[in-house]
Amino acid sequence: MSKRIVIVGFGFMGQTHTFNVCAHPELELAGVVSLEDPVEYLKNAAGNLVVDHVTPEMLAGVPHFLDLPSALEATRPDAVVIATPTRCHYEQAMQAIAAGCGVFLEKPMCLETAKCRELVAAAKAKGVVLMVGLCQRYTREFTYLREAVQSGEYGRPVYFRFSRYCGVPGWGHWTDPKVTATSGGAMFDLAIHDADLVQALFGLPTEIQAATFLWERMGQLALDVCWRYKDGPVIRLDAGFLQPKTLPFHRDFTAIFEKATFRCDEHGLQLCTDEKVSLLNCASEDCYHLEMQEFATCLHEGRPPRYGTGEDGLAAIEMCNLMNDASRGAR
Repeated sequence: MSKRIVIVGFGFMGQTHTFNVCAHPELELAGVVSLEDPVEYLKNAAGNLVVDHVTPEMLAGVPHFLDLPSALEATRPDAVVIATPTRCHYEQAMQAIAAGCGVFLEKPMCLETAKCRELVAAAKAKGVVLMVGLCQRYTREFTYLREAVQSGEYGRPVYFRFSRYCGVPGWGHWTDPKVTATSGGAMFDLAIHDADLVQALFGLPTEIQAATFLWERMGQLALDVCWRYKDGPVIRLDAGFLQPKTLPFHRDFTAIFEKATFRCDEHGLQLCTDEKVSLLNCASEDCYHLEMQEFATCLHEGRPPRYGTGEDGLAAIEMCNLMNDASRGAR
């Protein structure tokens, strides 16, 4: 039997998740919660990635609600997918959990670690699935890195660098300090993905260093942070919402091991050894599709997700707050 899903928030990510809910044979779109008619939203969809698009036909007959409590009462869904501004996450997730619904919560979970802990505890007490949208764990690139670290095939990891940036978003007034204060800026919107990957590979760092001058110049719109591990690798993370706003989204990483280096950019993932450079096969389904597929399986089997658990989401927020402190020069 299909699981009935309510989408909360119908911007770029809400539409992305809606498409994948509609594409899944064991999920049913039960309703959409948004401030305006979802069909009107489709006319002005904006985001930093090109993904599959929802069509008006997919929304035919799907009820529209202005708030989550109304949707929960009218549709009695099995789960909700929350893709609203970060400031709304805690209250809406708590409402869904209290109603006995599974929750897929877009990252960042919440900006405050205490609220993240409350959500994790509430989901456990209610016995419902809580999954956080840390989609990069579902990429082939991460799988290659994890296998290289775990197997030791290329020796010890030495130095990793992750970079992720785009133009200041043209939607949502991102340059307004009040907006970045409630969204978390580049740290919680961009760098959180790479911070999550590094934690998954190596755990908590021994030391965090940051380029504090970036905070002085750009505040929460840019960061450059270094993680150090005792007897382990050095990790550098940089991210930013930069000018001009037309700057395309870009992500790359370099992972240096004793005997080989992985290099990932818009051309794909390369493995470089002394003998040759190999282009690795990263052809796979979209990571957003894979994480929604995992959420569906969790709902049917009543188990936590492989990646993106509530605990994973909490750990990512804890690390982002530590990196924010380092970037501000907090002691």
